[in-house]
Amino acid sequence: MTTESRVLKPDDHIFCGRLVQQGLERPVYVRGNSIAPLEKTVGIVGTRHASSYGLRVAYELGKYYASEGYVVVSGLAYGIDQKAHEGALERGTTVGVLGHGLDFHYPKSTLLLRKRIEEKGFVITWYKPDQGPRKAFFRERNWLIAALSDFIVVVEAPVKSGALITASFALQMGKEVKAVPGDIDRDSAMGSNMLIFDGAEPILAIPKDTDEQYRSCRTVQDLVATVGSLVEAGQLLAKWQSTGKVILEGETIHWIS
Repeated sequence: MTTESRVLKPDDHIFCGRLVQQGLERPVYVRGNSIAPLEKTVGIVGTRHASSYGLRVAYELGKYYASEGYVVVSGLAYGIDQKAHEGALERGTTVGVLGHGLDFHYPKSTLLLRKRIEEKGFVITWYKPDQGPRKAFFRERNWLIAALSDFIVVVEAPVKSGALITASFALQMGKEVKAVPGDIDRDSAMGSNMLIFDGAEPILAIPKDTDEQYRSCRTVQDLVATVGSLVEAGQLLAKWQSTGKVILEGETIHWIS
């Protein structure tokens, strides 16, 4: 399958009004096999130098939100971003926001992950394809993550970090910010803990996949009987198929993940 590249205006339907709402006028560049409307989105961000706990939580949150039909938006850095993308790909799709043009990739350690993202979703950037990375561009990338996201989750971040810049942008846009509590003696969690102190909603547990209760259903008839509504069963099947959770073969439901 050939990966598609496009130049899109802020009012393109795939952004569902988010970029226009923030007054964006410049075009953006996207590349991927599934450049589809971003109906529900969550930005998951954090430090590159995360603890094993932070990495695990980022992965589980990415997986959970994707299973609930959210497109996970993050910055394709190693660390928290990387794990959030990977978790999302297990149950759905994700968008990687770049700090350079489409013909470059930084850091090299997430290049294979980017290719996986382009297979199931897309990457997006402000910059023309031949523009290489610059330090100043990553602040603008953080703005774009905030603009594309319905709300932001900061998993683990020090006081001076791009994740807190993203959270600040989101708050300026009137969006909700959530944060994962971390160890009080860990520098890499001081910023995310500070967000909670300042009023961000703490994430105190990994939410459970609300669809787990239906995994015993092997046929459409089973699902209708469990849900009690043909319409609701159809809606659930449509959601699961769109996120790659099931394959429907006639009346048989095959669970993938």
